[in-house]
Amino acid sequence: MLDLGIGFVNGIVRVNGVHWLITAAGIALYFVLLPYMTRGYTLGKWLVRVRLVSADGSAPTLRALAVRAGVFYGTILGINGVLSTAMNLNSESALVLVGCLLFFALVNLLLVVNFIANIRSRSFFHDRVSGVVNSPVQAVSRT
Repeated sequence: MLDLGIGFVNGIVRVNGVHWLITAAGIALYFVLLPYMTRGYTLGKWLVRVRLVSADGSAPTLRALAVRAGVFYGTILGINGVLSTAMNLNSESALVLVGCLLFFALVNLLLVVNFIANIRSRSFFHDRVSGVVNSPVQAVSRT
């Protein structure tokens, strides 16, 4: 039986049981609903004084936040989950394992390169697709 859930075991994304439901619910609550209800903040963004905004500077829509999280986590967890499953199903074949491992490394390297290449513009692939970006919060003057 093949389950399509995604969980983390020993640092490797692994397909198993209902982990995909728990993971998806956690992502939706923290990265979609929380910023929607707080007008662009998560705990981490609040701590570093950054918030998510739409291109026009307004609070992001629920749809835009869902697209942003879906593209980012769907890409990372989806590709890694598929590769992990392929590695688990073909664990006897060294050639398949090496091929999956190399592709796994290449995909993750491309994500890291994307982040490094776009660090100054702060516009990563999931931001461009969703139209939601990080924006520094202006300090309030206390004088």
